[in-house]
Amino acid sequence: MNTDRFLTRVFDTQEKKMFYPGDKFKFDVRTFTFAGVDNGRILVEEAGEYICLVDFPDRFVLMMCSGATTNNTNKLLYESDIVKHNGSLAIIKWNLYEGLYLESLNYEDAYKFHSTAFVSCSYIGNKWENPELLEVKA
Repeated sequence: MNTDRFLTRVFDTQEKKMFYPGDKFKFDVRTFTFAGVDNGRILVEEAGEYICLVDFPDRFVLMMCSGATTNNTNKLLYESDIVKHNGSLAIIKWNLYEGLYLESLNYEDAYKFHSTAFVSCSYIGNKWENPELLEVKA
């Protein structure tokens, strides 16, 4: 079973930096290691102890891993990644009813593809570190 789909990453909107499990980051005056997510809360490790960071929804954005990798970089794809699919840019989105899916950024040719389409994607960037990619001309 591919357990990559259970991975998460976090974008810190204050520091403007993406964190993956195992990455160190500063929060207030302390340094933590990002350990993952537990019931929607950020789980960090400090000196062998695990702590859940809660009540910071405006600072941290959680993103789920699709479990799929791109065909150009073999990079795992996450929610909010921007990819090239069939010659057009698309963003990976998630909702409770559809799960992870691709949504076209070309508004004249709007479409949605579900996770089977991920295998034919090329990674371009993500909406947090590359917001200019969202400014696609229709």
